Amino acid sequence: MQKERYEKERLISQEKIHIHIINYVNKSVKEGEFYLDLWQHPSNWARAHNVDYFSDEHFEIIDHYT
Repeated sequence: MQKERYEKERLISQEKIHIHIINYVNKSVKEGEFYLDLWQHPSNWARAHNVDYFSDEHFEIIDHYT
């Protein structure tokens, strides 16, 4: 089944969690090195290449990206 757009999300589980955040501020770009590594979601690759989700073609595309 080909997906052209994002599917409607649905809640399948819910849990309360506690997150502790440290007091930290990144240096400005002028003062230090900054590296941002963003990973794309594999579903986006299927849409971008117009293949079915998790088909053989999709897994081949995932292999090439990773």
